[in-house]
Amino acid sequence: FNISERIDQIFGYDLFIAYDTEDSEKYAQALKNTLNQLSSPITCFLDKDDYHPGDSISQVGKTSLRKSSYLLVIATPRISRKQSWVPEEIRIFLNGDNSRLEKIIVLNVNETLEKLPKEVG
Repeated sequence: FNISERIDQIFGYDLFIAYDTEDSEKYAQALKNTLNQLSSPITCFLDKDDYHPGDSISQVGKTSLRKSSYLLVIATPRISRKQSWVPEEIRIFLNGDNSRLEKIIVLNVNETLEKLPKEVG
């Protein structure tokens, strides 16, 4: 672990990136890399980079979601599958506080949201 990783874990992230691995893993990684390299870097939580051996994935994810200022959802067709974590990540981020809805940023890839069943979207 380096110092900046520890600071992010303690104080939270600017942005938690929620995405489906099969649809958008490469895009999510490229986005995180770009945001981290800005002159004023945006700290991002990305599961494949920020889970470490021995971590309780569910606990690290929940804590990171709650401590993140914003949630970025990369909306692709697979987020509507039962095995997708994205809907649960949205619920955890909101944590019953609908005022946090304005802190969710959605990248609607190929009009995915318009094509989702109404109970998911």
